[in-house]
Amino acid sequence: MKIIVANNIGFCFGVSRAIKIAESTLASKNNVYSLGPIIHNPQAVDELSRKGLKLLKQLPEKFDRNTTIILRTHGLTAQLQQKLSRAPVNLVDTTCPFVCRAQEIVKKLSREKYQIILLGDKKHPEVESLVSYGNRQTLVVNSLAEVKKISPGKKLAFLSQTTQSRQLFEQIARYLKKKNPGVKIFNTICQSSANRQEEAVKIARNVDLLLVVGGKNSANTRRLVRVASRFGPVKQIENYRELKDKWLKNIQTLGIISGASTPKKIIHNLIQHLQNKIKNTKIIPVAKLG
Repeated sequence: MKIIVANNIGFCFGVSRAIKIAESTLASKNNVYSLGPIIHNPQAVDELSRKGLKLLKQLPEKFDRNTTIILRTHGLTAQLQQKLSRAPVNLVDTTCPFVCRAQEIVKKLSREKYQIILLGDKKHPEVESLVSYGNRQTLVVNSLAEVKKISPGKKLAFLSQTTQSRQLFEQIARYLKKKNPGVKIFNTICQSSANRQEEAVKIARNVDLLLVVGGKNSANTRRLVRVASRFGPVKQIENYRELKDKWLKNIQTLGIISGASTPKKIIHNLIQHLQNKIKNTKIIPVAKLG
């Protein structure tokens, strides 16, 4: 079996940065909590839990002054951020810098009274955070069909959740430019997400099956599945234990790519499992696909 492994595997910059900050905090402080999972990968979150990180589903009414709260990579709503800033706790912010940039754009557009259209998943914490910094004219959409139902204002702006589909973003941007040539377009999709989507498509076109490895609660991992599944069979797993033998029947070429919050060692364990299970496996660099 030939195995094509993506170049873009393991943590993205924002996730890697957050994990390093969290581990450094855990090494130097006690009573460390995160408000919600710091990233969307159960295995990585479990590892931080073993190092002492405690998960809060909601804010307690009272805080211990020795408490440290780590702010998740996806960002918090403006209201929650304000409440925490007044609390007698130590705050450690791991919000992804690309999310912070999108927050600042929304704040500025809101002050300037723009109608803001945001491409994203309404219930995702990053989108909830972005919307909280917007004005009453801020609208969240997830398809071109939804955009077509909107009556665009004269002062119109368009941006995206950082892990959205670049293809869909560009499609909507073209439509809005036709409707309102003065629309302000901000491509806030992070480069890592865009690179992984492009690579997922490239690999999916050249394999019998593509394995997308990442947390089931990870938006960027699910996006890879949707993008790649238009070009070939795709299965999502969190680790090699979820791999089913029947999927590999008659598979000559297998592709592997990961979400941005998947630890690299999970990919390495998957490859090792495949090599132990299947004789004469050969790793093929993506570059050789042309």
